[in-house]
Amino acid sequence: MHVPAWLFAVLLATGSIAATPLSASHAELIEQLLAVVNGKTIALSDLRRYQLLFAPEAPPEQVLQQMIDHQLLLVEAVRFDAEPPDQARVLATEQRLKQSAGGQAAWEADLQRVQLTPARAEEMIIDELRVESFLAQRVDQFVIVTRTEVEAAYDQQPERYQGKTLAEVEPAIERELVQQKMTVKRQEYMARLRSRASITLLTDKPGTLPARP
Repeated sequence: MHVPAWLFAVLLATGSIAATPLSASHAELIEQLLAVVNGKTIALSDLRRYQLLFAPEAPPEQVLQQMIDHQLLLVEAVRFDAEPPDQARVLATEQRLKQSAGGQAAWEADLQRVQLTPARAEEMIIDELRVESFLAQRVDQFVIVTRTEVEAAYDQQPERYQGKTLAEVEPAIERELVQQKMTVKRQEYMARLRSRASITLLTDKPGTLPARP
């Protein structure tokens, strides 16, 4: 009988089953259930894999919250039939991740370290890109910055622009205001999704990503 990883962790923690000795390479991925989102679990192994691909510098507590948001957004992307990214974008993202890892060999070693197959890594990349596209279509495109807002920002901090005219700095100011508004709009959207979701946190201190050997 197949025992789900999260259930195995619960049984092991409660002593309902005996612990089996593991090799050193597998000992890092002892399972731990971290959260349940609308009935779907997030385990420590899920967090480490997501952290490796998308948030290697972020603390695990932040990554867990990011994963909860991602899970909620992915459901919405499917519900609204958001198109998956094209293969060129997937390959470009994968190539960028490989370069960040230090090349093909380091990338493969990192995947093996968290027991992540290349096929599953590609699936995760597709899901992440799909969520980003969904947010761009559902939230970001409705962000509007008026010229009045740009002028007000320029007038409020003249010293910041070191004597440059409004015409010279207008594009930069507009980009900054758009980014600020997008951040707020995304936070508001996520707050609405979370308010309708069933989210149970089982720990506020998930384990960190193991260091490279």
